[in-house]
Amino acid sequence: MGSSVSKPTISFDGGRLLTIIIIDCDNSSYYEGSEITKGTGHHLHVSISYGPDNKSIEAPFVKRAVFRKGVLQFPLSDATNTFTLSLDSNNLNFGSTSVAMNNPDQLVDIDVQGVSESLVGITTKVRLMYSTTLNNLPIQQVKDKHKTLLFEETLNQLDSGDVILYDGYTKMSQLIKMKTYAPYSHCGVVIKTLPPRKKGEPLPTQQELYVMESVGPGEGKDPFRNKQTLSGVNLFPLKKRVLNYDGGVWCLKQQQPLNPIQLECFTRGIWEFHGRRSPFDIIQGGVLLIEKMNLWNIESNRAVFCSELVTYALSYAALLTEKEDHPANTTPGEVSDFECLGRKHPIR
Repeated sequence: MGSSVSKPTISFDGGRLLTIIIIDCDNSSYYEGSEITKGTGHHLHVSISYGPDNKSIEAPFVKRAVFRKGVLQFPLSDATNTFTLSLDSNNLNFGSTSVAMNNPDQLVDIDVQGVSESLVGITTKVRLMYSTTLNNLPIQQVKDKHKTLLFEETLNQLDSGDVILYDGYTKMSQLIKMKTYAPYSHCGVVIKTLPPRKKGEPLPTQQELYVMESVGPGEGKDPFRNKQTLSGVNLFPLKKRVLNYDGGVWCLKQQQPLNPIQLECFTRGIWEFHGRRSPFDIIQGGVLLIEKMNLWNIESNRAVFCSELVTYALSYAALLTEKEDHPANTTPGEVSDFECLGRKHPIR
């Protein structure tokens, strides 16, 4: 399917520019004790004032919102070393703050304190990067000649049991996010293992990072299969998958590394899905989109959709609470709330 939204762009025309990239917004405090549908139909607006200029961007008002079109650029002024950030939505004022430009080319969290009566005492974190020299940013070119931020160091630090979240650009991805009230349309789970060995090659000596996902057709080749499976559970080289994906990619690391017993249970369970070529469960995935709250889906690991696979994998390692351990009724957005996982981090 074609992309339904435009992709963020950065000017590389050589002018002296201040580039501010709004990454995401941790507004989870606003949702404590509330329904996930809170904010539906509205947008979050981030405004940046720098010198005489003011520019803004918006994102759908969901929990832990992602600003896909988050690039703002201003003519650089040597006389101005601060900018003001404001966050609001319709009649809600989440607050504003002055940001001193002391940490260029790094991810930084900006805290804003609620101003509206219903937001008093609520802190919202806006994560961003800013730079006056684009050469210092981790920018790489991906398959469609589009330039993007790639946090390769974060990617290389992942391990078995960590989770990958995807923010797809296609119309189907937009539908999934709309129906699940989340900024993610797909997910997978990381596994660190030895690469496949071909006949005549020496034994591999170093483990590599892969991501296991339950996918639809045409998502890439699984290097561990001689005969490819068009859809269902497949394993992809992690970096290649990240660079080729049509959308944003995020990761969630485990709060604590898996201990040897957890790792054994996790690995055995996830390879079982791969070995039996579990198909993509389009029926139960569709039911989940139509009616999320009634828990209609039946627990079965014969066929799985993406977040169902991830939930099973973490359940095998006893990483989930009783409330979380419902694989057939878990969305990618709910995976991001699992207590065993830390805060999400952008990969690209």
